Amino acid sequence: MAVGSSSSVEWQLTMVTGKALGGSTKINGLIYHRSVPGEYNAWQDAGRKNWSWQHVEPFFKKSEDSLSHGTSPSRGIEGPWQNQSVKEHFASVRTNVKIATEFGVPLLTEANDPGAPVVACTPLDATIDRENHRCSTDAAFLPRSLVSRRRNLNICTGTICTSLDIKDGNPLEVNGVFIEVESDVTQRYHVTATREVILCAGAVATPQILLFSGIGPERPLKEIGVKVFKDLPGVGARFQDHISVPIMFKALLDNSIEVLMGKPLTAVGQFLKYILNGKGILGQQVQQADVVLRSALLDDNTQLYSMEPGELDASKPSNIPDIEVMFLSVNATDQQFDGIAKSFGGFTYLCTVLRPQSYGSVQLTSSDPRQQPLWDIGTLTNEADRVPLQKAMKLALMLASNV
Repeated sequence: MAVGSSSSVEWQLTMVTGKALGGSTKINGLIYHRSVPGEYNAWQDAGRKNWSWQHVEPFFKKSEDSLSHGTSPSRGIEGPWQNQSVKEHFASVRTNVKIATEFGVPLLTEANDPGAPVVACTPLDATIDRENHRCSTDAAFLPRSLVSRRRNLNICTGTICTSLDIKDGNPLEVNGVFIEVESDVTQRYHVTATREVILCAGAVATPQILLFSGIGPERPLKEIGVKVFKDLPGVGARFQDHISVPIMFKALLDNSIEVLMGKPLTAVGQFLKYILNGKGILGQQVQQADVVLRSALLDDNTQLYSMEPGELDASKPSNIPDIEVMFLSVNATDQQFDGIAKSFGGFTYLCTVLRPQSYGSVQLTSSDPRQQPLWDIGTLTNEADRVPLQKAMKLALMLASNV
């Protein structure tokens, strides 16, 4: 997917998404995290009725089966989406957790405890099921047993939605959707809606389909030959994503995922261990623990200010964490590292801005639905994102200096 930047520095990246049932839960880092209650309370305060933590928590509990925290009153055990906290952490992760707690960050045992303080170091829950397999959303909510008995459910794989079928009028009316077989442009179909059409194709494809349907900013749509039904400049605008910057260090080979590439016999042993009991390196997620906090609580010397109890209350929108440092026992992105014989391993601090203020956009480059859109992620175009990112990186360097 082509990516531009509206910042002063231009670059292009290839963005990877999950093109399968279950979407990106097929390929993501497995992290199961609800965010803090203050996020949802902020939505309610902004006018989004029934989106407070009090309203959404029952649905989190209903949807999950927490294998590690089932006795917690805030967690569910009867839902389809299984998750657990993997206990086998690399020694480098355990070391950094110890350093973070000595620094003054409270250590939690449950990342999704709504009553926990907003400044925390915690092992991360992962969407791994009882058999120690990835529990993607299709496995959880669209299992074969359900699909086989639902007579009114049809799943069309290998197709793309080219546009909505819109009947002009006031108001506009959506009568169905147009789809095509992705590998054969001549096989086109119309799906008629008897009740409603729910468009939920993700942060990029949802505005993309709306734009192809003629709902979006009038001028650029006309320029590429798309008939405009509704001039809505907001479609495709104000796109946001989290920015993460990796800081990487060498590590002992046996203390990182690279051991699977550097020691073939170890790789075979780990494979057998996973096949036999679902344990070992292959049964873990990559991001095993993290530190989250509000960057305003760090001074210029990367020291924590003394905190009043009210500043740790997770229900308050004013306390929402804005930075995260994740611990990964692997070298994250260094291509030069990838070409070196694996005589040593890697460790990464993944420094993330949790509440970005920068905006980008999703724009069409052609009237052909098979052409990828121009996805401008707008990274760091708002200076308000730069200070939190700098503080997250300084925090990571401080942790590394004490290893």
